[in-house]
Amino acid sequence: KSPFIAKCRDRMRALRMRNGEYDPDILGEIKKMGGSQVYMRIGATKMRGAQSWLKDIYLNIPRPWTIDPSPLPDLEEEIAPLIEMGIQQLVQAAAAQGAPAPTPRDIDQLRTTLTDKARAEVLQKARDMAERASTAVDDKLLEGGFYRALDDCLTDLTTFKVCVLKGPVIRNVKRARWTADQATGKRMPQVVTEPIITFDRVSPLAYYPAPNAVSTSDGFTIQRHKLFRSDLVDLIGTPGFDTGAIRAVLELYGRGGLSNWLSVDSQEAQALHGNVYTMSNKNSPTIDALEYWGSIQGQMLLDWGMTADAVPDSLLEYPVNVWVIGQFVIKAMMNPDPLARVPFSVTSLVKIPGTVWGEGLGEQLRDVTQVANAAARSLVNNMALASGPMLGVDASRLP
Repeated sequence: KSPFIAKCRDRMRALRMRNGEYDPDILGEIKKMGGSQVYMRIGATKMRGAQSWLKDIYLNIPRPWTIDPSPLPDLEEEIAPLIEMGIQQLVQAAAAQGAPAPTPRDIDQLRTTLTDKARAEVLQKARDMAERASTAVDDKLLEGGFYRALDDCLTDLTTFKVCVLKGPVIRNVKRARWTADQATGKRMPQVVTEPIITFDRVSPLAYYPAPNAVSTSDGFTIQRHKLFRSDLVDLIGTPGFDTGAIRAVLELYGRGGLSNWLSVDSQEAQALHGNVYTMSNKNSPTIDALEYWGSIQGQMLLDWGMTADAVPDSLLEYPVNVWVIGQFVIKAMMNPDPLARVPFSVTSLVKIPGTVWGEGLGEQLRDVTQVANAAARSLVNNMALASGPMLGVDASRLP
């Protein structure tokens, strides 16, 4: 628990530096003295500057990524026999015309020429396929909100220890399709639900990797969600989610339950959600949910209702995705990725080997900001004292 609390404290310190606020312990000491509370926003200025540079690099170009074919593509298996067949046809044609038979060296040179030509054709074909694939991928990324999520992640990258990008995640999205009415022929909007690939920025304050994790593939990963009632209603009928469990959550929440089932530091919760609601406030409009990616013993999955076909051995560990709200499991399914990868990508401005946590400008500029703030407070306090008359009293003369 101590390392977890330390990580939360570091994240909150970085967020307060970005917002130009003192940590509670420092602010308490300043208030005891009754001095100035001026704050030099050196860290915030540097963070915004670094964020602007990164946006110029990644978001002010058509695509911050490329799909390039291999410079030496493998020839398809059927090409080699075709080359040999072409050599035989050329030799037979030369013999039919009465030309001298080619030497083995001539045949090798011909084979090399035909192979290079075939490789050039395959490379051009691969380039055309890569360009078409780039257009298709760019359309999926734009539709799924990848660039918006990347923009938000650049803010986290310059502020916190890590930035977290989640995706691809399949979600059902409602769309309006204009269709012609069979009776009148007029085009009318029709709401349809379509699954699309989406991407999200995950707040570093809501991201909990396994202790001592070096990458997202180590151990487990937990994400904390804040769901409105409408968010839960939209999950009803979504593949993988338990409709009965979701309805039970909505019913219990409507009777005042599940308002504080997840114990979270109130200051962290308030800074994360940008409002005055905390975990202990029963009027909170949101419901906490934990999304778990990791392995679970087969017997537990069988107890949750999975079939023996999906869990053949109760003693083995199986990669799963589980959503929990209080005592309810609203989703429990096998990880759809064949390699059991999790949909989280994590990086840091300054990487530290051996841990998923790196360093951001919040840690890099902490000492400088503290020194500048101490100097600024002393300057303001001294100016306040020097702006008016000052008295000196000899206590020994008072009697």
